[in-house]
Amino acid sequence: ENKPGGLPLLQFALREMWARQESKRISRRAYDAVGGVEGALAQHAEAVFEELTRNRTDNRVVDSFKNLFTRLVTLGDGQEDTRRVVGHEELGDESWSLAQSLANETNRLVVTNALAPSCETAEVAHEALIRRWPTLVAWINQDRMFQSWLRQIKPNVDRWAADPQDQGPLLRGGVLAQAEEWLEKRRGDFNIQEQAFIAASVALRDQERAEREAAREAELGRQKELADAANRLAIEQQEHAESSKRLLVLAERQTKLAQAREL
Repeated sequence: ENKPGGLPLLQFALREMWARQESKRISRRAYDAVGGVEGALAQHAEAVFEELTRNRTDNRVVDSFKNLFTRLVTLGDGQEDTRRVVGHEELGDESWSLAQSLANETNRLVVTNALAPSCETAEVAHEALIRRWPTLVAWINQDRMFQSWLRQIKPNVDRWAADPQDQGPLLRGGVLAQAEEWLEKRRGDFNIQEQAFIAASVALRDQERAEREAAREAELGRQKELADAANRLAIEQQEHAESSKRLLVLAERQTKLAQAREL
């Protein structure tokens, strides 16, 4: 097959048919049983999924599958979606544990690498899964907006995780408001690091709001003090003017009395 991913599909299908050979021969019946070249991988993935989720009745495991596989996809943005290598830390312990289970010889849906404890990664075993497994295709399409948004904030999350004292990468304004909305709706789909990042962004916003409010209150207090001082000055000036007026009236009376005596 000349289509992208054709060789991995063929290899997988041959392996599945080899396990079903009859009298040391691979028959057409084995080919049909695995779903053909294009269907073998998808059929196998669905079988593993159904088994581990108890026919989709274990919602926690279903959510773990969805969280794992949607993160293992690079969204195409107008082109085909492709595989994505994801670290243990981004996946979280539960999804990482599932990835390890799916990487064993029986399941063979995921490949994990552990060059060092701090460099453990996972990726789909066959990129064809992204295009051929209907369940995954549906998850990707349903979750495209959310996953695209997660990819957008990932550089900020990584920069902040490297230096939590650096407030520069934290979210602000409308982007933070959107993050809070997503977190309220999809908290279970955020890993610990992403949740901590958004919490730090919210804490910074609240701190800045408190500081602005304190500054506003201080300015209002200063303005009130100035107004009170101006009011006191006006009263003092009025009292001084009235006192001066009384003194002037008194002086005029005294002058008139003096003049009257002289007459």
